[in-house]
Amino acid sequence: MSITIYQPVCFNETGNRTHNEDSVFPPPGHATVADRLFLVCDGVGGEHRGEVASAEACRCLSEYFAQNPDALASTDQVQQALEYTRGVFESIEKQDPDSAGMATTLTLLLLLDNKVAMAHLGDSRIYQVREGRIIYQTRDHKWVNELIASGVITEEQAREHPKKNVITRVLSASRPDQADFKIIDDVRAGDYFFLCTDGVLERVYDGLLEYHLGQVSSESASTESIMASLREECEGMTNDNFSAYLIQIESVGTEESLVAILDKEITAQPDRSAPPPVHIWESRPM
Repeated sequence: MSITIYQPVCFNETGNRTHNEDSVFPPPGHATVADRLFLVCDGVGGEHRGEVASAEACRCLSEYFAQNPDALASTDQVQQALEYTRGVFESIEKQDPDSAGMATTLTLLLLLDNKVAMAHLGDSRIYQVREGRIIYQTRDHKWVNELIASGVITEEQAREHPKKNVITRVLSASRPDQADFKIIDDVRAGDYFFLCTDGVLERVYDGLLEYHLGQVSSESASTESIMASLREECEGMTNDNFSAYLIQIESVGTEESLVAILDKEITAQPDRSAPPPVHIWESRPM
């Protein structure tokens, strides 16, 4: 028996920018419980048609998956899907020179029979949250994160680093960057998967995300109300577009579905003044 989900919920907001370079799939208002593929992308490059890159990435990858239902079950097959998308990018750039160099970040979530596959490029992020606690999150492809990993700088120093906005992997025609791919086989009823762009991360740090997703223990909370609260956290508080998808697992295999996680005390509201580990205002490829 395949994984079943509750109604997926998303937002795709322009925020304080003049135009929206974020794209999501399924488009807002079109997701159903039958959907298996979810995408959240953030176009980068500003004048290089970031909005075209993110929209085309969603279109191409969803089209590729529809034509190849098993295409996203391994690293190699993810790369094939990305190569297909890069080919479309290249054709667009030949027809429209103004789009040359367009690129986008990528978060991809695919529901399998009893597992979840995910892939990402750039600094858009995927979280798995269980009982109000983050149990997995993707690692941003950022230059400062490479410096942190090698011990050159600390996380505190990264927040003030002059190149804190530089991302090291994107989806584009000119760069053969490889996506990080992972299969999650520890999936349980009640788990949340949250895909978001860095505009969300300007405001919603890990503890705040855990707080909001922990509200499922309240009978009045729902995925719709949780996403409304997360959107409100970002409105007027970020310098970027902000977009996200929230998918809650209803059942896995023969596991009973959960309307909510077992009753537990809701944690105290967190300090919203605390910054995320690495604060990003705007990302551009190197």
